[in-house]
Amino acid sequence: MLRALRGDLLGVYERLASYGDLAYTRFLGHQVYMVSDPDHIFDVLVTDNRKFMKGQATQEAKRLLGEGLFTSDGDLHRRQRKLLQPIFHPVHLHRQGEIAVECAGRIGRKWADGETIDVGDTMRRVTLEILGKAILDYDLVPHLRTFADASEAAVAMVEKVLRPWGPAVEKLPLPTARRFRRHRAQLFTLVDDIIARRRTALGDQDHDLISLMLRKQAEVGSDVLTDDQIRDEVVTIVFAGHETVTTQMTWTYYLLAQHPQVIAELHAELDDVIGDATPSAEHLPLLRYTEQILLESMRMYPPAYALQRRALVDYEIGDCPVPEGSILVCSPWILHRSSRWFPEPERFDPSRWTPAFRESLPPMSYFPFGRGPRACPGEAFAMVEARLLLATLFRDWTVRPVPGPPVGTSSSLSLRPDAPVRVVVERRRPARPRCR
Repeated sequence: MLRALRGDLLGVYERLASYGDLAYTRFLGHQVYMVSDPDHIFDVLVTDNRKFMKGQATQEAKRLLGEGLFTSDGDLHRRQRKLLQPIFHPVHLHRQGEIAVECAGRIGRKWADGETIDVGDTMRRVTLEILGKAILDYDLVPHLRTFADASEAAVAMVEKVLRPWGPAVEKLPLPTARRFRRHRAQLFTLVDDIIARRRTALGDQDHDLISLMLRKQAEVGSDVLTDDQIRDEVVTIVFAGHETVTTQMTWTYYLLAQHPQVIAELHAELDDVIGDATPSAEHLPLLRYTEQILLESMRMYPPAYALQRRALVDYEIGDCPVPEGSILVCSPWILHRSSRWFPEPERFDPSRWTPAFRESLPPMSYFPFGRGPRACPGEAFAMVEARLLLATLFRDWTVRPVPGPPVGTSSSLSLRPDAPVRVVVERRRPARPRCR
């Protein structure tokens, strides 16, 4: 209860997981099961996924995201996923990668040697620009403040409603609730305007997310695919897409700044594979260590640190009955930091991710993007974006930490740092060899 009152969800999950692979507690009238066995997690998220719906945190996120792909359940979710899947088709990854490199290069050209940067703010700007151009074919940078304010207000609101007294919060005239409603209204007005502009200039060959949905609406009718649903999907993709990669990249920079030997190996790979060429999706198969850095960063700090499910029917895990309505928690944070699967789990070690090591892992011992029908549909796009961000920026720059206390975690909608992550960026001195 004390951990919950402080909002320390990771502490709650760690305490429950300490009792074993399946732990139970009754909390404020809820029956909660902590599931930490990879096979049982696979059953919940994949094999028997239709016997569950998303949990409380996702339901609360509907305050901002509405009934978007991230929050919806059942038949609606399956229809939405089928509708949106084409935007994440591999055929688009080359162009999406070019946009990531272009936007990252523009950020790097603005840095000054020896400058201290706020990594979170920097990555939020660049990931929002990439997502806007790659998925919406729209420049969202002029509207960064609107999205950032709505995002922060939503996070603050969800943090409060997830506390034991949460259900009463939104009904009270509190500054947090008023601020959230104001910024949500501003965000919805902006997105509605973006959709209206696209509707008036809709082309048959446009492949962006809004055009895709508008053509589908014309086909099935606005009573099947409503204007509110289109807005909810845009808000969901923008919020979830840039929030995940921003958090991932912020933690990656935090870890790299503390491990100069890892940066040295990253530089060596970039010099060997890319040299003076422009980074592109064609380089990605050879950027193995770059990928290992991201895999290890997401192991230590998975943006989606816990997946909650609510049982729609009576269920059974092993020999343990799980009544209908129970909450099941499957936490990447717990699995990713288990010494059973990851030797010295508190140590940042990208070199552990050899092909043999990856092959040896149980399927659900590592699942930073979820798994099954509810897995993140933008996983491939996110990994292309993140690898090319690292390749573009670290080809010319290195980083070192700003002195100060260690940064902790804040468990909200995603696993954010509890304080700004600041690093000093320094231009690389040695000349890079030209790639062959």
